[in-house]
Amino acid sequence: MKQNNISLLSAVLGGKWLIETRYALGFLTQVELLLKGQSLDLGNDKETKPVSYAISAGGGRVRRFESFDMAEPGSVAVIPIQGVIMKDSYWTAGTQEMSFWAKEADNHPNISATVLQLASGGGAVDGTFEFADVLSSLQKPVVSWVDGMCASAAYAIGVRAQHIMMSHATAEIGSIGTAIRFADYTKLFEEWGIKLHNIRATDSYLKNEDYFQALEGNYEPIIQNILNPTNDIFLNSVRQYRSGKLKEGKPLEGKTAGAPLNGQMYLSQAAIDDYGLADSIGTFDEAIALAQELGRTPKTQIVNPFNQNTNQNRTMPKLTSTLVAIAGFLGWTPSASQSETQLTQEHVDKINGEMSRLQAENQTLTADKTNLQTQLDQAQADLKVANTSLVAAEQSAKDWKAKADEYGSQPGATPTTPVKSGETLESGNESDTTKVIANLPHNRQLDNNPMFN
Repeated sequence: MKQNNISLLSAVLGGKWLIETRYALGFLTQVELLLKGQSLDLGNDKETKPVSYAISAGGGRVRRFESFDMAEPGSVAVIPIQGVIMKDSYWTAGTQEMSFWAKEADNHPNISATVLQLASGGGAVDGTFEFADVLSSLQKPVVSWVDGMCASAAYAIGVRAQHIMMSHATAEIGSIGTAIRFADYTKLFEEWGIKLHNIRATDSYLKNEDYFQALEGNYEPIIQNILNPTNDIFLNSVRQYRSGKLKEGKPLEGKTAGAPLNGQMYLSQAAIDDYGLADSIGTFDEAIALAQELGRTPKTQIVNPFNQNTNQNRTMPKLTSTLVAIAGFLGWTPSASQSETQLTQEHVDKINGEMSRLQAENQTLTADKTNLQTQLDQAQADLKVANTSLVAAEQSAKDWKAKADEYGSQPGATPTTPVKSGETLESGNESDTTKVIANLPHNRQLDNNPMFN
């Protein structure tokens, strides 16, 4: 048996799984061949395995590029997530390889966003959350497009996107839960004449105890020690990354999670309307278009850490020094004890209230500024008109003064004797003087001018 088949058999028989049962049953034939020691053609040839690529859409055309280097600027990276999800590559790309693609896309200047093409019923726990954490660390937006089915481990990955789009009304999503399955070969070994002896060191009295208890029919230890803690990580991840959208139902008595976090599967419309597991229904082209649109928006504006959510069990960010500084700028100063606690809805309401107040004040100030600017523009226009009129009047006065001076200096004009300081004209000579002045040539020229009559 090839080494990769041995590794696969070990993972199948001994690993923890996040997988939808119907989906898992479809691989029983391959598992049977492994158990019989036969080799599988796992499709490790790069030509048969799905690989990442880039899509550019716009201007009525869609182009596909086999590498990010060949893509046009603003293209969208596509990461196919198909088949059984596992850490290493077997039937399809493993989570390690997909993590590399995601990081490469996020760092590439030609890529603006990423679309996860999800067509999987789940897979192994190992590697799933590591890949999911990589997706959460990306700086560029991510859109999950559910191509028929997105269950269990596939949803644990897809939920890290900013938008989840279902391919069709018949597409399925869910199976949010954790399970383990292993075979008891005791009777088969007895038929073969094989007897197993399990021997533990003195201080290793609990080594493999959960497994041995399960063989005896006591499943509680493996549930409490392995499955429940793993499941809590899964459920809390869904609550966190669907915050403000998830609609969690009331759990049954003795349980801590209700629908849709109890392992059920849902068709698209119920998943969107009733439970908030997804956001919309659309084609692959629509998913690409949405990713391109989100790619023009900073991721920090897409993911809002203050989303409202009726689920009080979600994890809220801590009130860090940065948030304290922002709150202080907005007029609310938390106490020292508050700055060390979790950010509560009360804190969020106070910050949102201050932001609303400042927005209203800003709108009022903007309106006042517009009004004052209008008044200033009108005053400046009036001043300009007045200045123009004043300049014209001054020029007219200069022109008339020049004409008067010109007439007074013409030949033949009768000179007059100016009155010296302290002298007065005799009454007998006053009329004669007036006549002389009136008969001056330049004064006679003004007799017919309406401005002087």
